[in-house]
Amino acid sequence: MITGHLRYLLMNSLAENPLSGYGLMKKIKSDTCGCYKPSTGSVYPILKDLLKEKDVECKTMGRKRVYSLTKKGKEELSHKPIDHDLLVKKMVEATRVFEKLSGLSNTHDMMNEFIEALKEDKEYINKFKPIGEDMAKLKMTILRLVKENKVETNKAKIKSILNKTTKKLESIR
Repeated sequence: MITGHLRYLLMNSLAENPLSGYGLMKKIKSDTCGCYKPSTGSVYPILKDLLKEKDVECKTMGRKRVYSLTKKGKEELSHKPIDHDLLVKKMVEATRVFEKLSGLSNTHDMMNEFIEALKEDKEYINKFKPIGEDMAKLKMTILRLVKENKVETNKAKIKSILNKTTKKLESIR
């Protein structure tokens, strides 16, 4: 989803805390609500470049290499704002794919509400972080059920669980 911004995502993650390469991959997956987990083949070459450019430094702690942002890296990061327009474009694309896969057509209206909220509040996307991992688990569980061809035979049970969950969430005030 956000592969073109991996360098920024890595630096932004390191601005919060020093992390290992694996820790960075987990953090980005969590920060993107499970939508994107970078591979080692994409993370480590960027970390190598960041080390060479002195935007990041690395310390060995036991068997781990822990990376942290340098003063130069923090300065560079402060000049790179999130491209909200690109983020919104990617979300709209994902919504269209979801609509085609699910056969639903009303998700576009919900996405428009989300986009308007994002335009008004640049930190809106960060409000999902506390439940991001749980949302990712739900998505991955549903994808696993589809992959294992268990949806059709368990359709009533799955719909019942999702409907109960939705009603409980809607009752929160």
